[in-house]
Amino acid sequence: MKYLIQFISLVILFSGCVKDAKVKIPKQNPFIVTHCYISPTDSIIVAKVYLSQPLYQTANANNDEPVTDAKVEIQSNTQTKQLLYNSTLRQYQLKASEFNILPNSTYTLYISLPNGNNTSATTSIPAGYLAPTKLYLDSIIQQGGWYQHRANLEFLDPPNEKNYYAITWGYKELKNTDTILSEVNNSFKLLVNDSRFNGALNKETFNIYPASFDTTFIAYRIYFLNTSYDYYEYFNSVNRNANSSGNPFAEPALVYTNFKNGLGVFAGYTRVDANLYLK
Repeated sequence: MKYLIQFISLVILFSGCVKDAKVKIPKQNPFIVTHCYISPTDSIIVAKVYLSQPLYQTANANNDEPVTDAKVEIQSNTQTKQLLYNSTLRQYQLKASEFNILPNSTYTLYISLPNGNNTSATTSIPAGYLAPTKLYLDSIIQQGGWYQHRANLEFLDPPNEKNYYAITWGYKELKNTDTILSEVNNSFKLLVNDSRFNGALNKETFNIYPASFDTTFIAYRIYFLNTSYDYYEYFNSVNRNANSSGNPFAEPALVYTNFKNGLGVFAGYTRVDANLYLK
């Protein structure tokens, strides 16, 4: 009985010390989020600008709405041009004919908002165009109930320099005697760097899903990109982040950004396209 009374007294004593904590949650302004990829082969320069969702703030269902009142400029060693907002396409754009994107050159993208927030990033275009030496299909395989083509691509890596590559594809189909080229399949990017084959011949094998197996599907359109480090590292980090999602044993992966005081990526590449016809 003695010990029971002591125990009850201790419970009452400590319960009387409990107080509601008043913690001031830090206010964080949203970051400017920008995606812009430039290449000498493109006919238009496009930048998409958004605002991030700050930590500790109520989620906004419309946080994917683009910023429409930003000032977006691209700069080289010789010129500066402004990208204007296209309300229909919801993006900032500039005709490539008005601003030269050249191999082996460096560019900076500046974004500023009316409230004074600003950000910038710099990227480089690789020195030249690198074409595959071989590109062919070798088999049809079944994986997970889906049929896929196995493709092979070979290329000779330039020596004594660090290079980064990406491979993706679209489709070519015949519709009413016209050849239709679909958009690039952005859901897949085979990313490669030359750390294991610098200056040597390299072969990559990858599986690609056909658009269909009917008579209108005539070829894949393969896009072989020689990219900047920023392009390679950004999409590599996106893949790592996706692979860690939902895995309780995986460490969270940060997504790469090269913007100062901002998020997103400004990256460059050269590109060679090739048709991969079905036999």
